[in-house]
Amino acid sequence: MLYARLATGYRPGGPNAVFADVPPQVGSDSIVNYEAGIKSQFLGRRGLFNLSIFRIDWKDIKLNVVDARNNGYNINGGTARSQGVEVTTNYSPLRGQRFSGNAAYTDAYLTEAVPSQKWTSGSALPSAPRWTASLAVQYEFALPGSWRATAGGGYRYVGKRFTTVESDPDAVQLPAYDVVDLNLGFS
Repeated sequence: MLYARLATGYRPGGPNAVFADVPPQVGSDSIVNYEAGIKSQFLGRRGLFNLSIFRIDWKDIKLNVVDARNNGYNINGGTARSQGVEVTTNYSPLRGQRFSGNAAYTDAYLTEAVPSQKWTSGSALPSAPRWTASLAVQYEFALPGSWRATAGGGYRYVGKRFTTVESDPDAVQLPAYDVVDLNLGFS
């Protein structure tokens, strides 16, 4: 299936905690999401391949800030864009076996400066790694009686990302990390 989608959405605004020099409320923000891709199954539905490209335009972006007194609150921060590509695949060569993988590239950044916070246009958005990926294998099999077992493992990668907007003087770049998951279950 080839597809294209255009969607819009918003988050309502709301009050901030009452602190000196903190705006009493934050306004709503809104997005326009453009997406196109392919979703496919093959080999008698034993294989799956999905590919999507996306672009999200974000207006009046709501971001959390912390002032010098360590008070956290929300502000509206102009505009931002997030764009990228994602690939997902699964393959089941035998009944009860499944191999899967996922990879994504995301470029998420401010498209408008926020002078009150010293944030510059082009700065990466918080908690948005450029690269993520995962691989997994799962195997389910019968045991004596009506018991079943499931065993599997996986690998996940999350790339570098910032704790707040990249150009924030207090921004910290968190390192990339890898995780290995193992699981075993009985039912």
